[in-house]
Amino acid sequence: MGLFWRRRIVADTARGDEPVPVAPAVAKPGLAYEPVAGVSIELYAAISRGLAADGFDQSHAPQIAASHGVASETWKAAVAGWNERIRADPALAAHFNARFLAGAGAAPARP
Repeated sequence: MGLFWRRRIVADTARGDEPVPVAPAVAKPGLAYEPVAGVSIELYAAISRGLAADGFDQSHAPQIAASHGVASETWKAAVAGWNERIRADPALAAHFNARFLAGAGAAPARP
């Protein structure tokens, strides 16, 4: 919520008006969250973590993806699709970042 809206809520409340409700910035499932080439956002984040741990060496991407059950061509399609969606949707980008940074525990199994 921006500073303008915070000030407006304070001003409205001071006048006795009801504050304007503001929806929280929570990622909501929808078409943007559907798997790309069978790769969910969680699996994409897990494989991306593997690449990060390997210094983002893209020549190792097929092996890292394969270790998660994702074929090389499928991974290429998933990267293209997820990158496009993430660039277009800030909420999805935040969701990906949260999954990427979570990193604890085993990577989700591929459906």
